[in-house]
Amino acid sequence: MKIDMTPHSITMRLRKTSELRRLCIALGGARLKRDCKIAALKQLPQTDATILPIS
Repeated sequence: MKIDMTPHSITMRLRKTSELRRLCIALGGARLKRDCKIAALKQLPQTDATILPIS
């Protein structure tokens, strides 16, 4: 079984994944949105110029 790796197929899979992620976050409500925001802030590289509070 081969996986279709054409640029169009990859783009379509990424779009579907993005849509599913947004749907899951929407269904999860405010708690999940807050957790995703905290996780995104933790992933940013910390430098002297960027000091971001995590609340």
